Amino acid sequence: MSLYGENRIFRILKMITLLSSNYKKWNTKDFTDYFNISESTFYRDKKYMENMGVPIYYDREKKSYVIMDNYYFKSPNINKEETLALAFAAKLYQKENFPYQTEIKLALSKILNSLPDSYSIFIENIEKNLSIINYPYVENKNYKKQIDTVKGTIANNKSIKIEYRSLGSEDKSNRKIDPYQIILASGAWYLVGYCHLRKKTLTFKLNRIEKINVLDDCFESKKEFSIEEYLKNSWIIERGDEYEIELKFTGISSRLVKEYIWHPDQEIKEIDNDRIMYKTRVNGLMEIKRWILSFGSEVEVIKPLKLRKEIKKEINNMYKKYK
Repeated sequence: MSLYGENRIFRILKMITLLSSNYKKWNTKDFTDYFNISESTFYRDKKYMENMGVPIYYDREKKSYVIMDNYYFKSPNINKEETLALAFAAKLYQKENFPYQTEIKLALSKILNSLPDSYSIFIENIEKNLSIINYPYVENKNYKKQIDTVKGTIANNKSIKIEYRSLGSEDKSNRKIDPYQIILASGAWYLVGYCHLRKKTLTFKLNRIEKINVLDDCFESKKEFSIEEYLKNSWIIERGDEYEIELKFTGISSRLVKEYIWHPDQEIKEIDNDRIMYKTRVNGLMEIKRWILSFGSEVEVIKPLKLRKEIKKEINNMYKKYK
């Protein structure tokens, strides 16, 4: 998942900006690496740009895509529903934890100002009645510089040296990392990369990185790396041994659980009006354990036995505090 994700409008705006700046040459691979998209997605974007009237073409002499010098950005050909979807996406990322609030507001205002007045009034009226609550989150707006630094190293295959403070220890460690991906998950930013200290690919929470230094060392891009495969079966971001999970929910919790997609691999079977069986597969138990505990006595762990024992131990420890 790149910063631009599947939001084509913002991605195309960024492409136009990159091509207009003339600070480097951009071929197909450059774009696919920068936005973490496939070649087919890039060519669809290119076709979309052409349909918008953007005069983009490949200059064989420069070995780069270019935009004609006399081009100026025109109003994008989007309807009210697409404009509203764009406004919703911008609203979602205007929360306090998003470090690019200024840029996303500016991008949205540029688009809205280029549209007919009726669209702008329509969006303004809708936004007054739209609120998005997204808690909890890590205060990330002060980490924009770190995100920008890591984005640059990923684009240029540059290794970094970080000073990292893990959650389970107050001690800091110095690590050389080959950065692969930046992730925004559950209100926090993460860096996924190869750790030379541990000799494997690991996940680092950005707010626990206290120092970042860009190294002269270049690493070879791993084309086989897939963030979807890396996080497959993770409850959120945790990785570890894979477990088959089976939970029995009762009461109000059984109805609440049915209202959400908690995990892409979940399976819910109704026992009766007041009970359900919830099944899935996850890597690691820490994240799902905390989720299970939030439902109190209205959930029972059927399997795995290891998780059932951990929940029982946690309940006993809680009982000692409150008895």
